[in-house]
Amino acid sequence: MKAFFSSPRTYPQIDRMWRQIVFAAAFSVLALLTLMILVLLFGALSFLRHHGVISTLLGREWDPGRGQLQIGLFVVESAVVAGLAMLVAVPFGLGVAIFGTQVAVGFERHGLRWTLTIASAVPSVAYGWWGLAVVVPGLRGLGGGSGYSLLAAGLVLALMILPTFSVLAMEALSQVPEDWHQASLALGANDDQNLVRLVLPASLPGLRLAFLTALARAVGETMAVQMVIGGTAARFHGLFGPGATLTTQILTDMAILPNGSSDHGVLDLMAMVLFVGVTAMTGWVGYGQGRAEK
Repeated sequence: MKAFFSSPRTYPQIDRMWRQIVFAAAFSVLALLTLMILVLLFGALSFLRHHGVISTLLGREWDPGRGQLQIGLFVVESAVVAGLAMLVAVPFGLGVAIFGTQVAVGFERHGLRWTLTIASAVPSVAYGWWGLAVVVPGLRGLGGGSGYSLLAAGLVLALMILPTFSVLAMEALSQVPEDWHQASLALGANDDQNLVRLVLPASLPGLRLAFLTALARAVGETMAVQMVIGGTAARFHGLFGPGATLTTQILTDMAILPNGSSDHGVLDLMAMVLFVGVTAMTGWVGYGQGRAEK
């Protein structure tokens, strides 16, 4: 075996073997992704043919026991929860990233990056448990009611995606060459002008990617949201009221609408809506980066 790999005559064979291995790996990933999309798409289209597109996507009536399977309310509440999370996490995360790359030095910078990396790896159920122990009781005392609400879900998600966004934003800001900083300062710019006019614009493609990654995690999160949102699918109760997102409702109704049941396709549709939404956001980021490079 050693002689086979060390012989120059076998180098072309080894190259072909490795090309075949990496091609098989890439093809298998694409094949699995395509299969997943086809399965979801088939189930979603089958469901829409029997229940109608407009009423299903825009309606707000949900009662599987009575055959009312409209997902418009879940789409709205998913957008509200993700929007709240990003509204809180992005400004704070950007501030953390600016401090970590433009102010902190040495141990402070490395310690901050290490802490954020550890926090981004914490399981989502731990954030959900923190929400049960801190956020829900706090909102109960602030606004009355049970405390389980869209606002609670948004705040828990904000804490959960804050480390992820901060780490990626720090990486984006640190990619600006040091020579650019020195040239800007040599031309008379102060630190604030250097940040606003040089660092942030130059880091915009990376910041878009950080935004997309954090948003995708917020949109797709299930367990942490399920623990604090309340799980009410009847109607929109406002920020301080309970609700449900696409992901939490899929989890809730998996047992009610098992695979093979007549209405299981609505869960495929909800998953497909999530997939299309994340794909659209990815396309938006790619389009923005393409324009920035031009």
